[in-house]
Amino acid sequence: MWKNKLVVNVSHKWPIPADEQIDLAARLGFDGFFISWKSDIPAEQMLSYRGKADEKGLLFQSVHAPFGKAGDLWTAGEAGDLAEKELMDCIDVCALIGVDLCVIHANKGFDRYYANPVGEKRLERVALKAKEKNVRIALENVEGDACLAGAMEYLRDFDNVGFCWDTGHEMCYNHSRDQLALYGDRLLCTHLNDNLGVRDPSGEITFYDDLHLLPFDGAADWQDIAARLVRHGYGGPLTFEIKWGTSVRGGSEPFYPYTFEQYMQHAYAAACRFAVLLEKERAKARFQ
Repeated sequence: MWKNKLVVNVSHKWPIPADEQIDLAARLGFDGFFISWKSDIPAEQMLSYRGKADEKGLLFQSVHAPFGKAGDLWTAGEAGDLAEKELMDCIDVCALIGVDLCVIHANKGFDRYYANPVGEKRLERVALKAKEKNVRIALENVEGDACLAGAMEYLRDFDNVGFCWDTGHEMCYNHSRDQLALYGDRLLCTHLNDNLGVRDPSGEITFYDDLHLLPFDGAADWQDIAARLVRHGYGGPLTFEIKWGTSVRGGSEPFYPYTFEQYMQHAYAAACRFAVLLEKERAKARFQ
């Protein structure tokens, strides 16, 4: 229907099983999905999602690698080794289920804003394995900037390594610094979502700022987001990484007063609204 396929995340944490979420996404009109993998998810379960994608004619767009240990990638010793092994295992899962894109966080935590040779070599080994398995890696903008910058520079000659742009992370974790100005020429995929910006008046960033709201429900400038995607010639899937049940600053009340199915209906409507906006920006660019 649209020039860009519309893709949504499914989650093992949501109130209905992931395979039923995939059915719902297909029924609503989404063109594809992605899902996160962790070491406690059996390969057979991931293969079942592959089968579901094929059954429904959906794009299995990517696998999101575990990120709880991402900060340890930059450390020597056992903790760093385990973090590296987890990414290696995720690459194996991608190859097994025939998904050619793995999204990786370059860091985790607000106290690790540095890059170093230890982490760069770890990510290089992961990238080499991914290349052998015909899997691409998309490094995502997350907390801080230096680890991503160091990794992107160190791996600049890998044609299977690029960038995943998370619009919500840019607004809070990256202080609204234009990430596409830095990595737009290596853009492999998007994580489109909204939030309310940095909420603390002192400017302190926390994980509570990363709400993953539906597009147009927060403070993001979606026309500017569309214009930047057009400027960088992005024609891939519009992948939305959203969070059902999110609450503001850890409160008990959910942001959305919807059932899960109602929430996904709103998600599809927001995705279509952004697709229309993107087409308008493309048309505008053609006449400039």
